[in-house]
Amino acid sequence: TFDRGLKDILAKSRGVLVPSLWDSPCETATVYSMLMGKAVVTTNIGWNQLNLKDKENALLVDPEDPGALVEAIDLLQDIRFASRIGQNAREWGLQRFGETMWNQSLENYLKEIGLDY
Repeated sequence: TFDRGLKDILAKSRGVLVPSLWDSPCETATVYSMLMGKAVVTTNIGWNQLNLKDKENALLVDPEDPGALVEAIDLLQDIRFASRIGQNAREWGLQRFGETMWNQSLENYLKEIGLDY
């Protein structure tokens, strides 16, 4: 888990492979890795396909095409490319899942149910 050492391992990596076959919801492993600024290689199905942009904030591969995974891993050999994808992933993740977004969502929800604080 992230609390028991995985975060330290990821911090030293160039990219993270999340071989998800879920069609929803998003996976914590994907989002945490993106928030850490890592280039994520994952499948092009479900939530990933709807929310991530291939070669912009993640590398999306077809789970039925092993060659696509090889190509994605080859792309990560370019350190500048991997860094750019990772930075884009972090910026996207912070906009979508960062503290400011969570606080705003909570504030909106409290107003919606009629609670002021």
